[in-house]
Amino acid sequence: MYTEDLTYIHDQGFSDLAEKAVSVILKTFQNNNKQKGKIIDLGYGSGSLLKNYRF
Repeated sequence: MYTEDLTYIHDQGFSDLAEKAVSVILKTFQNNNKQKGKIIDLGYGSGSLLKNYRF
């Protein structure tokens, strides 16, 4: 179970990795001519990508 402390640690420790992954994900979509579609967020992590980017 995630406690508030563990949630904070996870956010601080992995948000940077998630932020860097965005460019790789978007480039993959662009290279495969994917202009529209759906992205499913399975709820792993703090949600930093969803609050900072519009896909």
